[in-house]
Amino acid sequence: MRILLHESDINDPELSNSDKKILTLLHTKALPKVYSLILQVRHGINNQKTSSDTWDDEDKKYIEDAIINVDEDIVRAVVKFLKDTLHLSPKDVDYYGDLFFNNFNVEGNYKNQLYKQERDLDISPESKLYSELVGVSPLWVIPTEETTYGMPIIYDMVRQAHYFIGDEDESEDALRDYFEGLYIDDRMLVEYIGEEELIHRLEVTDTDKRLIAIDESDHLESEMSDEDIINELDDEDVIWEEYMETKEKIEEYEEEDKDTTILENKLDKILQKGRESVRERIYEDIYDRLENNLIDYLWELGYINKTSRGDLQFGETLRVSSSSYGTTRSTFDPDLLPGWLHIDIDKIIDQEVKYKDFEILSDVRYMETHKDKEGDIYYVYETDY
Repeated sequence: MRILLHESDINDPELSNSDKKILTLLHTKALPKVYSLILQVRHGINNQKTSSDTWDDEDKKYIEDAIINVDEDIVRAVVKFLKDTLHLSPKDVDYYGDLFFNNFNVEGNYKNQLYKQERDLDISPESKLYSELVGVSPLWVIPTEETTYGMPIIYDMVRQAHYFIGDEDESEDALRDYFEGLYIDDRMLVEYIGEEELIHRLEVTDTDKRLIAIDESDHLESEMSDEDIINELDDEDVIWEEYMETKEKIEEYEEEDKDTTILENKLDKILQKGRESVRERIYEDIYDRLENNLIDYLWELGYINKTSRGDLQFGETLRVSSSSYGTTRSTFDPDLLPGWLHIDIDKIIDQEVKYKDFEILSDVRYMETHKDKEGDIYYVYETDY
């Protein structure tokens, strides 16, 4: 069935003959079965009232409420009839869909109506917003009872897909929720970021830096001989000069067969000061490396090495073997990290959110950007609901 329409029909405030004819067709051809189903809900499944001739006042009120509430079954019936039976263009489908819901007459009499009406239809805010942004009639935008990232999911009957909408702030909050959910399991974090990037984001707290530097400097200094300590001192160091002078005095006393006890005690004290100085130097060096060159420090400990391609990866002591599909590979296990090495997940999430890679939120990795009437930017995400 095809109906000849005139461009003036859409812009004319008065109902044209084409308008009245299509409204009548929708009422008599597209909706009797839908109305029957709606009234079955009211009267009970075994009491079918298929003809409007049998409707009482309460039935009529029930049907009108269904129209005002934009009943989904009625919407689907209207769209199907306009598209599949009348073969109208999307623009005309929008026009006649709006016309029918706004000018619905429960008696089915559209001959005497002269002017188009604007009925206060119960359309959800998210449907109205989506309609404004995408440019479809809000009638074809069906709200669902589901939400994602705190945003309601709607169904676009024209595109036959589900969407949710967020402005920039809402999208950033959703992105944060996405990453917080992803990083509940550190292994998922590794898969998403990759080992090399994660290595660059490892951190050591100030307290741990101090404790590590103290332990390492104490250990290294205790392993050094007196000669090693002196060799570590700068030849312009006061302790080095003092040590060398005292050493020479002892040698002189020994040649003259004099008692060197006092000088040797002095030398021991000088060596003790030397050890303290060397220990401080080692401490400062280790702390500085933990602060400014952590990767190099971890490399020396064997926690980091490189792949055959030259990419940084975690060392064997931090890996576990796993088998799948007949192959065995080693993967980094965050649980094997030493207690002083930390992954600051909150900081990583903050950084990821700053990238504003909002496409991640869409199940098809695709989003649309639109502006509303005020010029505010909104992101429309398709979701596999």
